[in-house]
Order: sequence, then structure tokens, then C-alpha cells
Amino acid sequence: VLWIEIEEGCAWLDHLRLILEGVGRIVESLKESHVLVHCSDGWDRTSQLISLTQLCLFPEYRTRIGFKKLIKKDWLSTGHRFSDRNNHHFNNAKT
Repeated sequence: VLWIEIEEGCAWLDHLRLILEGVGRIVESLKESHVLVHCSDGWDRTSQLISLTQLCLFPEYRTRIGFKKLIKKDWLSTGHRFSDRNNHHFNNAKT
């Protein structure tokens, strides 16, 4: 219960809700048409929306090997700044 009280101040649950709602809209839209996803800065939300949508639509990405491919394809190859987000410094090209 304590961690919930601490986390309430940072609104991460609201962010997660918005991301999942966006994924739902993308999945529904793809049933009838193509979709272009581009968020304001193009770093976090774009990758989050695209990756989660692919997890919903393609069972291959729900395996350990498939998930690794997804992360390489949609996060590492696009130059996502993981080290800026979590204070871990590593070379994306080697992962």
C-alpha cells in the first residue's frame, strides 16, 4: 500500500492508461485501414505504442526470442535513449 501512495504523486498510472487506450485505438483502426503513429517527441510514446500494438497483434512477439527482436527493431535500432531514461550507461549497438 505504501508504494501506491508514493507513486500516486507521479501520475504513472494515468500515463499507462493513456498508452493502453492509444494501443486499443491503433488495434481497432488497423482492422479497417493503415495507421501512422508519431508522438510529440518521437522517443518514448511512439515506441511504447508501436511495440505494445505489435504485442497485441502478432503472437511471435510474445515469445522470448520475438520480444528480443521487437526491442531491437523498435527501440535499439531507432536510437532510443535508454541511458537517459534510467541512468544506466551502455552502448545500444552491442545489446
